[in-house]
Amino acid sequence: MEAPQAGPSGPPRRNDLDFAEHGVTEDAIALAAALAQPWASVVLSGAITRAQLDANLAALTVGQLPALDLAASPRAYWAARAARPWH
Repeated sequence: MEAPQAGPSGPPRRNDLDFAEHGVTEDAIALAAALAQPWASVVLSGAITRAQLDANLAALTVGQLPALDLAASPRAYWAARAARPWH
């Protein structure tokens, strides 16, 4: 896999990574990213169904990921959250 190009402020943005190229779901990529952290000895998936568990276990097959810029700015996060109808 060719690594995604850096976003305007550094590491690749979430939308720059082709999850299908890894043959797994976005959930598996998120779990793989968490598992790759040296401080993470346990990562919880939250899977409820067998299908979700199978999709989450695929995180163990992902391998090396490029650095990802997944964080939203606090201002953008809270603005989006405040705009949700259930807020």
